[in-house]
Amino acid sequence: MSCHCRTLTRALAAAGLGMIVLACPATAADMALKAPAYKAVYDWTGFYLGGHFGYGGGSLGPGTNPLPELGVFFPHSVTGLIGGYQAGYNRQLSNHVVLGVEADASFTSPLDAPRLVPAPFNSTIDYVGTLRGRIGYAHGIWMPYLTGGFAWGHTHININDDPTTIASRVGDYQTGWTAGAGIEFAVSGNWSAKVEYEYVDLSRRMYDLSDFGLPAVNVDPRIHLAKFGMNYRLGDTPWDAGAAANGKPALPESDVWNVHAQTTFLPQTYPSFRSPYAGTDSLPGRGQTQATWTTTAFLGVRLWQGGEFYFDPELAQGFGLGGTLGLAGFPNGEAQKAGAEYPKIRPQRYYLKQTFGLGGEQEDVADGPNQLPGKRDIDRVTLIVGRFAVGDFFDNNSYAHDSRADFMNWAMWASAAYDFPADLPGFTRGAVVEFNRKDWAVRAGLFQVPEARNSDVLAFKTGGTGDRGRRSRARYQRCHGEHPPQQPKIRILRQRRARDRQGRRAVRACQLERRPERNPVVHRYRSQPFGRRFDQGQLLGTIERHHRHRRRDQWTFRGASRLSCRRRPRPSDRRWPDQLSPGANP
Repeated sequence: MSCHCRTLTRALAAAGLGMIVLACPATAADMALKAPAYKAVYDWTGFYLGGHFGYGGGSLGPGTNPLPELGVFFPHSVTGLIGGYQAGYNRQLSNHVVLGVEADASFTSPLDAPRLVPAPFNSTIDYVGTLRGRIGYAHGIWMPYLTGGFAWGHTHININDDPTTIASRVGDYQTGWTAGAGIEFAVSGNWSAKVEYEYVDLSRRMYDLSDFGLPAVNVDPRIHLAKFGMNYRLGDTPWDAGAAANGKPALPESDVWNVHAQTTFLPQTYPSFRSPYAGTDSLPGRGQTQATWTTTAFLGVRLWQGGEFYFDPELAQGFGLGGTLGLAGFPNGEAQKAGAEYPKIRPQRYYLKQTFGLGGEQEDVADGPNQLPGKRDIDRVTLIVGRFAVGDFFDNNSYAHDSRADFMNWAMWASAAYDFPADLPGFTRGAVVEFNRKDWAVRAGLFQVPEARNSDVLAFKTGGTGDRGRRSRARYQRCHGEHPPQQPKIRILRQRRARDRQGRRAVRACQLERRPERNPVVHRYRSQPFGRRFDQGQLLGTIERHHRHRRRDQWTFRGASRLSCRRRPRPSDRRWPDQLSPGANP
């Protein structure tokens, strides 16, 4: 299930840790004139819900060998990047003092594998939760505050067989206290943003590792957290749906920035079956039930004329059936190649989009995730630079693109024969340029690939013979917000992996799009492998695909080379490439 929040409306937005972008000068000037009125009427009283993103660090105690967590642009640490949720209630008194209570949970980022130092064991903290009181002073739309209260968290220790294999895991909850300070400011509508610092001190926990031939370990977390958060005020009676629907927003609306969100819970199960030739990469025959849960925020802000910035942090938790192994077309597109027992935060997208209008006729742009409302020239040049998924701008279509709303199978929302240049969760860094006209458009991109299969480390240079031989592909897509989906389009895409004299490699893609006005049938073409798509809006569609060349190995998303069946060779039952999932790269 996916749910979207309504549009935010003010000239502030955030991306990353503590980054606040101000609106254009005209809006800022208008704000200055209205500030006295806001100061007189704004009231902080009410319940609220929100989310936060930031960065943390600290210590788990001496001799604990903490796992290095991803910091992306910041150094790795015991927490790395953090993100989570909060909920609370404020009551503003007549003397402008604001009293409140807030509960939140902050989750850590995934492992920064290249920074991992081999050790017999490693400790880590999975999340931190707090229940705090807040006391602040309302100065119009600004409210500085102090906060403190009860804290808890979950830590665990991995017992390692070798640097890449975990033999066992032990974990437990720890309690303690927290204190901090911050400042919250009303942004627009019923939304507010905050910048906050918290210190978390959890009680010491001794883990007895004598059963593994190791000494006891004392885990003593001392954590520093810096957060940027956003809250949506529900009002003083959030259970009264009628009052909430008829109530007016606390501040005026604006189209300078927006925020949307989605959450998807996807459970799957299968019964036991006979499996006499099971191996390490086989689907377990004993039967299994697994689930994945993702929550994503989509934040966008208009920086200047034609300039937009988008930031999408995402929490992901859960596992695919069999660890995403043993099925050629895996039936859950939400299942990452590396699952997590507790939610893990990743900044999945952060990119700058600059549109250069060429004049002439304009078109309306609807509000949506990673799309700010307004108007734009139909004849335009668009440049996009940052981190995103290649499928955001290539290989779209109206019925098989989003595993949260369309087909769930990896081979349907992303062609099983198409090798996405991406890290573990399917994102990369690069640039896309597009020249758009009313009847046609051409688009090209340059993207990084991972240094190793199933790796989070992206680079323009990568090694391994499995990367050779992939030269060109072509495919059809429907892009976000271009034209109505019922208007037929023809797109041709060619992808090439190139190497220069220094051995540097990158993915280059070019796409030409034509929009016939009369022909209602759209064809989809790819050079290698070959495919064809008939797309009649969102009502009817068919897909035809041919397998990729068997001599051309895939690097990132290893899909089913073909969907036909053949007899399984008995001498090598432990691994049969045609029956492996996209996550089963050797």
